Amino acid sequence: MEKSSFFNSVSHDRTYKAEDWAEYFGSFIGNGVFPVPSSGLQCVAQTGMTVKIQAGKAWINGYFYYNTSELLVTLKTADGVLQRIDRIVIRWDLSERKITAAVKSSTPSAVPAAPELQRDADAYEIAIADVLVGAGATAIEQSNKKDQETWVCTAQKSCFPPPKSKKSQKNDDSMQRNRLFIRLIS
Repeated sequence: MEKSSFFNSVSHDRTYKAEDWAEYFGSFIGNGVFPVPSSGLQCVAQTGMTVKIQAGKAWINGYFYYNTSELLVTLKTADGVLQRIDRIVIRWDLSERKITAAVKSSTPSAVPAAPELQRDADAYEIAIADVLVGAGATAIEQSNKKDQETWVCTAQKSCFPPPKSKKSQKNDDSMQRNRLFIRLIS
């Protein structure tokens, strides 16, 4: 079947749905965090069990996400005996027709693993931070970061790891800006 778009409607002979636009944008913008500003959607430890998600933008499956201001998320209470990993994600949800930030928790364990990302026809998640929640933890400490990939999207379906500042390259060439491992302290 041939398909073309987008033309002006004459007597309502052309109608387009959101998925038509998403298919269009998805043909040249890949899934990921938009690189401007460089702090976009970074996660920063706050007081107690709270993490701040910086303002920023992302694209998922041709749909646009824009967090216009700092967003605070609170992690669940820590297990008293075992640790877990909480994963902060940007989640595209087709049935809810929205993209939101969310926190996913793993099962407490002596050796926890980060929760899997959901990536199917109903939902698609981009991880922006992994947080190690220690046994009995009551506060977050940002000093312990884990090297993980975060993809940055640009036009032409180019997605690549974010550029590093000269300072961060000097401090630790293996660190990448937008994903972090946060250690919780008790």
